[in-house]
Amino acid sequence: MKSGNENNGMLRALWAGMVAVAILCIAAGAAWAAPATGNVSATDRYAWSETAGWTDFRPENGGVTVRDAWLSGYAWNESVGWIKLGADGGGPYANDSATDWGVNRSGTALSGYAWSEAAGWIHFAPSGGGVTVDAGGGFDGWAWSDGIGWIHFASPEAAPIAYALAYENGAPTVADIADLQIAEDGTTGAIPFTVGDLETAAGTLIVTAASNNTALVPSGNIVVGGGGADRTLTVIPAANKHGNATVTVTVSDGTRQAQHAFVLTVTSVPDTYTVTPSAGDHGALDPGTAQGVTESQATSFTVTPDTGYHIDTVTGCDGTLSGSTYTTGAVTENCTVSASFSIDTFTVTPAAAEHGSLAPDTAQTIDYNATTSFTVTPETGYHVVTVTGCGGTLDGSTYTTGPVTESCTVEAFFAPDTYTVTPEAGAYGRIVPGGPQSVDHGQSASFTVAPHTDYAIDSVTGCGGTLAGSTYTTAAITGDCTVSATFAYDTLRPVDSGTDVNLTLPKVSVTFDEVTGGGAVTATPVETPAAPANFRLPSGASYEIATTASFSGPVEVCIGYDEWQLADLEREPKLRLFHRTDGGWTDITTTVDTEANIVCGETTSFSPFSIAEPTPPADPTRVPVMNGWWLLGALGAGLGLLRRRKE
Repeated sequence: MKSGNENNGMLRALWAGMVAVAILCIAAGAAWAAPATGNVSATDRYAWSETAGWTDFRPENGGVTVRDAWLSGYAWNESVGWIKLGADGGGPYANDSATDWGVNRSGTALSGYAWSEAAGWIHFAPSGGGVTVDAGGGFDGWAWSDGIGWIHFASPEAAPIAYALAYENGAPTVADIADLQIAEDGTTGAIPFTVGDLETAAGTLIVTAASNNTALVPSGNIVVGGGGADRTLTVIPAANKHGNATVTVTVSDGTRQAQHAFVLTVTSVPDTYTVTPSAGDHGALDPGTAQGVTESQATSFTVTPDTGYHIDTVTGCDGTLSGSTYTTGAVTENCTVSASFSIDTFTVTPAAAEHGSLAPDTAQTIDYNATTSFTVTPETGYHVVTVTGCGGTLDGSTYTTGPVTESCTVEAFFAPDTYTVTPEAGAYGRIVPGGPQSVDHGQSASFTVAPHTDYAIDSVTGCGGTLAGSTYTTAAITGDCTVSATFAYDTLRPVDSGTDVNLTLPKVSVTFDEVTGGGAVTATPVETPAAPANFRLPSGASYEIATTASFSGPVEVCIGYDEWQLADLEREPKLRLFHRTDGGWTDITTTVDTEANIVCGETTSFSPFSIAEPTPPADPTRVPVMNGWWLLGALGAGLGLLRRRKE
């Protein structure tokens, strides 16, 4: 065993006053108050002094605690009593004053002083000695006491007495982590901290962390990183959560552990949600891409339908539509704005004027850019004049609109059919107007029927008309037709009462001496059955004269003749007027006017009258010679023929 004295003068001088105080305490004979048990092994707990005997580092009512950087507590020596390892304030100790002394620890080496009231200062790092604590917790080496000499902390293998001093495994260490504050949906990032253990390599220490608020910080969202003594801790709060959580970091060497807790504050930050636009066919939403919107804020979209379409519905995100702008409500979650569109419709209204129709006859609802058709039907006797509107075209009786892009009206107009009424006038008269007339369906036309002089209307027919006086009015015209008029020699003259009443008919004049009752006179050309003896009847000089009037006295009858009708102009002065009565002829001639070509006679009754030309007696020896009169007669006959043709 090592022997000798160590000079400890410096410390003795420093603590001289403290020794005096300690000696006074010895007089009291009282032991210092016992601390906690400490962490020295319950079995390997003794150091040996050949002077003072055993020192128990884990006595009853005492005990030494081996800490990371210092020792504290009380040991008991059976000879000198209690030995205190450090001042009450705790280490590491400065060892420079009466209130700051004790045994320090730096790695495995111990230093500083313990105190015994009976043995004085005990130096743990004396010259020629020194005490250590290895990684397994075992003490070794020598401490020096002024009162009792060397104290041995481990027995050599050859020592007759086996003893050792060890402390139980010490707790690891973990550096403090300051409280943190981060924003919602953020992360702490990698927080650096250190761990350590005297007995256990830092790289083998087990580091874990837990949250007391797993709703805010789930256990799986705490990530421990790093290695050796330098570790990191990353904390990722749950999405969209805020509040406080205490995060406890635990370091374990497998037997003992150390903990450190810090408070993580997650401040509220408005979330951002996605508002997605979804436009159906035939329209768009602007913007057309998903929008990030801060929580409780709103966003807007412009809703634009294609040409010919309109907005049908816009829904989603609790929004409202104003005009073409859709504004969401306060956004609190991801949502979608959906827009649908419908085709525009327009009204095509049929409008038919009088005398026709359009079918269908009610307004039609038509999609944008579509067409529709109507059947155009005029009334009987009418035709389609025009059909207009909506950019359409007429094909036969079908009117088809163009592509409809606005409400519009299809209008149909009708006009009556037009027919031709053709006038045809016979000889000896005319119809006015004399040309074909265009007459609307259902209307009538009128014509003036005008006979030539000495002629009268014989008949007017055609077009279902009627004659009133000289005006012929058709019935309602429903087709082309012809109005035909014929004329006859005028043989009728009215006779009024009076004296010396003269009536002139064509080539006939009748003069009454006195008419006692009105009536009418007719003079009708006739062909007589036979001429009076020795006379011939020129053509066109015989008339049936009759009257319905009452008269008294003689009546003068005058009949005109044409010279070309005579056989011999030399006999013209010998022309006679005959009156046929009782089947025979009576010569009633009074005058022959060869200038006016008129022969007159007097009668009291009426029956056929005829001018007669005397015939010459037969002379077989006479050769007919054409004298000037015959030539004149022939010319007269030619002129008469021309005149008749003109008439």
